[in-house]
Amino acid sequence: MTAPIPRREVLHPSEPPTSRTAVTLAVLAHLGLIGILALSVHWKKPQQDMAVEAEIWSPIIEQAAPAARSHAPTPPPPPPIVKAEPPPPPPKPAPPEPEPEPEPPPPPPPPPPPEPAVQVDNGPDANIVAQQEKEKRLKEDAERKKLEEAKRKEEERRKEAERKKVAEEKRLKEETERKKLEEAKRKEEEKRKEEERKKAAEEKRLKDETERKKLEEAKRKEEEKRKEEERLKEEAERKKQEEAKRKEEEKRKEDERKKAAEAKRLKDEADRKKAEERSKAEAARAAADAEALRQENLRRIQGLAGASGGASSTGTAARSTGPSGSYAGKVRSAVKPNINYVGTIAGNPQAEVEVRSGADGTIISAKLVRSSGNPTWDDAVVRAVHKTQKMPRDTDGSVPGHIVIVFRPND
Repeated sequence: MTAPIPRREVLHPSEPPTSRTAVTLAVLAHLGLIGILALSVHWKKPQQDMAVEAEIWSPIIEQAAPAARSHAPTPPPPPPIVKAEPPPPPPKPAPPEPEPEPEPPPPPPPPPPPEPAVQVDNGPDANIVAQQEKEKRLKEDAERKKLEEAKRKEEERRKEAERKKVAEEKRLKEETERKKLEEAKRKEEEKRKEEERKKAAEEKRLKDETERKKLEEAKRKEEEKRKEEERLKEEAERKKQEEAKRKEEEKRKEDERKKAAEAKRLKDEADRKKAEERSKAEAARAAADAEALRQENLRRIQGLAGASGGASSTGTAARSTGPSGSYAGKVRSAVKPNINYVGTIAGNPQAEVEVRSGADGTIISAKLVRSSGNPTWDDAVVRAVHKTQKMPRDTDGSVPGHIVIVFRPND
């Protein structure tokens, strides 16, 4: 199995082939060594013509020319010769850390063709040395081929590594692109799903909002219906109560009206009775006044012949002065329609009012000289006197300037 060859520094150029000068010096050194060995072995033997073959090798493999043939007898084999150890190869540098491999350097120019081999005939020892040199050369060729094969394999390995690297980079790039595309697709898918989720959430929210609004609207309508029913119920109750109150009020008013009607009836009855009594009293007064007037006329007729006083008169004047006996009734009849009094009075109290008037009967003043004990009746009487404005004339056509009139509610 071939031993692993340490990897060459990728940045170092490949080792150039052995120069021609070094090869020449090595051949000369070997020839000098071979000559010294030959002299040390054959210095006592007679000189013999010997053919010596020497070759100058190069890294390029070439076929050697055929050796010259001689008819001399074959010499006996020489004694074993101690083979000189070749110089050890220089130590190989330690493999550096792997770095990115650059582009391979251009191949070195081909070496010049080798010089023709110099053939020296030095006898049978030269053949041995030549054989040894040939074996050495073959071994070196094998080593060189091995190195070249290792270099070729290393180059192939490098190219394969580069190819793999390029393929890996391409794969990684494609993988990256694929991952980017997949990531973009994934993000796009996530975005689409997120949009769908948001859309579904928005639709759900709108649906829930619509349902909530519907429920709120139903609740509102139910609440309005309930409030309307309560309002109608309260309105009906209120109307019922108002109707009851109205009926109660109507009943109360009806009762009051009936009471008032009854009271009015009673009052009217009383007034009628009073009016009848008044009429009767006035008729009686009128009859009395007529009788008095008749008596006055009789006395006046009787007085044509003498005194003007009545039968019961005690005065000394030719005629009596002052209002007639029926004048107070005339004044009460003129004032009474102007009395505005609402209410009832217990009993029949009298209020005395002093009235002063002018010659034409215009009322100048009215003063309460004696109260009836009911101020409302007193004020109503005084206002009625002022409202009358003018006093009636007496039977003789005159108007008394001063008179006291008595007013009673039931007269």
